[in-house]
Amino acid sequence: MRAPYEPNLDRGFAFDEDVKAFVRAVLEKSSIIGVRGEITSSYLSKLGFREGVDHTVIGCPSMYTFGRKLNVRETNITPESLVCVNSSRLSPKHVLDFITRSMEELPNHYFFIPQWLSEMVLVYTGSPSIPKSGSSYPGRMSDPVYMNNRVRFFLNVPTCWTSCVRPI
Repeated sequence: MRAPYEPNLDRGFAFDEDVKAFVRAVLEKSSIIGVRGEITSSYLSKLGFREGVDHTVIGCPSMYTFGRKLNVRETNITPESLVCVNSSRLSPKHVLDFITRSMEELPNHYFFIPQWLSEMVLVYTGSPSIPKSGSSYPGRMSDPVYMNNRVRFFLNVPTCWTSCVRPI
């Protein structure tokens, strides 16, 4: 679903009727629709479609790129391992605490990859800082991940691929 951050689903959108028609058409040929996240699921529920019957949250589509051929390998992560860290300041506190601990326990983490447009502005211009949510989420240029040049905000796939394959 493409909508503003924290959309007011009760107000509806100009495209509601088109979405209803599209979802009904898909459900004529499919048993259920997989959606990326909770907001889209809530939106479809507001339109009258039943969660768990008509739609279900399946997460990021990239997880399904390789279908049944997805190979999940065993890993042995040590304090010397190179890892990327991805988060959102709206993540639950216990998730943010886990990520903060992981970044401390894995000091060799390669990148922190923020998710918000305001963070892209911070990465590329140096300000303004991101409002704190009572956590240690990095949101200022003075935070260690910014100070140590470990933050990347990728604008397209080629820059992501190049940065992840060859250290910057």
